[in-house]
Amino acid sequence: MKNLKNLLFATILTIILMPLSVQAAVVPILGHGFTRGISRVSYYIDYNSGTGFYEYLIINAEHNWESPGWTSPVNLVAASSNSGTMLDFYAKPNSYFPEDNADYYGMAEFYDNSGNPVIPDYQSYVFTRVQINDDANHYRNATEVQGTIAHEMGHTFGLAHPEVLSTNADSIMSQSWFRTVQTVQRCDTDALYKIY
Repeated sequence: MKNLKNLLFATILTIILMPLSVQAAVVPILGHGFTRGISRVSYYIDYNSGTGFYEYLIINAEHNWESPGWTSPVNLVAASSNSGTMLDFYAKPNSYFPEDNADYYGMAEFYDNSGNPVIPDYQSYVFTRVQINDDANHYRNATEVQGTIAHEMGHTFGLAHPEVLSTNADSIMSQSWFRTVQTVQRCDTDALYKIY
């Protein structure tokens, strides 16, 4: 009888403590990253495309990646032109984005030294572009738009989307409709150390 009571107590204790023992979220990587690393990422905001509307959200997302509240390997530096920059921001109309019945709030693009598109799963890249969907974001909640910009920046650093079934909603890299956070989390910066 004593063993049965101990087993029942252990089972109840396990059920009570189970939510407290959930493992930390894991953020997958694309496979490659910037050839020059992320300790000094030069970025450019293209004001001619209307991206100035998002300037303070881009700057806030930049600061969030650099200083999330713990050590981060990311350091970004603003540039006045896109000559030699590693990360450029543009605003584009909805028609720019792929027509696959998905709502694109933004998109990251990756290029080699010659300006040819590359797939970051298979090779490193020299510069990137974040395309912000102006039609989809112009009247959206600013916190959510900033989260989208930080999310796309994460892609440019080499981070991928966690699988939806991984229950990793607590990552800036989760899809916008699934994510519960709009800022960089420790699991996001931890993933960067796998690349750089």
